This record gives sequence, C-alpha cells and structure tokens, in this order.
Amino acid sequence: MSLAARALSVKSCLASIPIYLLSFIKFPKWAIKILNTQMSNCLWNDLEGAHKYHLASKEYGGMELPNLRDLNICLLASWLKKYEQDKDKLW
Repeated sequence: MSLAARALSVKSCLASIPIYLLSFIKFPKWAIKILNTQMSNCLWNDLEGAHKYHLASKEYGGMELPNLRDLNICLLASWLKKYEQDKDKLW
C-alpha cells in the first residue's frame, strides 16, 4: 500500500476503534503512548526487526493523525457539558 493509503487506513480504522472507550474512560498516558506507537508503526510500515525512521514530526502536523490525548479530554468534556445543560433531566 502507498503511504497515502496507509495514512487513510490509520485515520479511518485504527484511530476510530478506541473512540467509544475514549468517551467514557480517561486513558492513562502509557495507554495513549502504546496506541500512538501502533498507529505510527502501521503508517510507516515499521516492523519489529527492521526499524524505520518516522519522517513527519507530530509537532509540525505530522500526517494529520488524531492526537488521542486531546481527543480523550474533549470527549470527556462533552459529557460534562451535556450534564450541565440538562440539569433538570433525569439521567
């Protein structure tokens, strides 16, 4: 697969798998690091025996892969907003 196809696959499949859990549970830093490592290894076709350099730094936008830490905080904050707006409703 080409780099663009792998980037699309990572964005649409691998990044969306933990979305449900990210919306309810605050993931620890080590879990986010493992998920990010697996996504970048898939993107750069990095195998255990043959290390490849990741050529796009996340500091400068990278390959536009989602930042799972920020996504986790935003999804948890959306629940707080929902509870705040609907105080009179029974949950």
